[in-house]
Amino acid sequence: TLALSPVRLGRNPHLAGIKHLNRLEQVLIRSHLEQTNADEALVLDSEGWVTECCAANLFWRKGNVVYTPRLDQAGVNGIMRQFCIRLLAQSSYQRSEERV
Repeated sequence: TLALSPVRLGRNPHLAGIKHLNRLEQVLIRSHLEQTNADEALVLDSEGWVTECCAANLFWRKGNVVYTPRLDQAGVNGIMRQFCIRLLAQSSYQRSEERV
């Protein structure tokens, strides 16, 4: 199951997409998640936009389009996310980075 985290990621375009050592927000998100029966937490940024999950990348498909959140203000553009995006580029699916 997926819970909505009450902890929101701060927006900082200078750090957006980078995995850095200040991951206090993720520690707080995980702490709240462990108090629920959910398997994962959906994380929003401070403006309310869907950004990522606590410990997972976020992709969803509608028809032939695979969507993923934009990470230009917050979130981590890690190696597995980049790998999935490269796989999508080689597939018949279209990719769209959206604010949701």
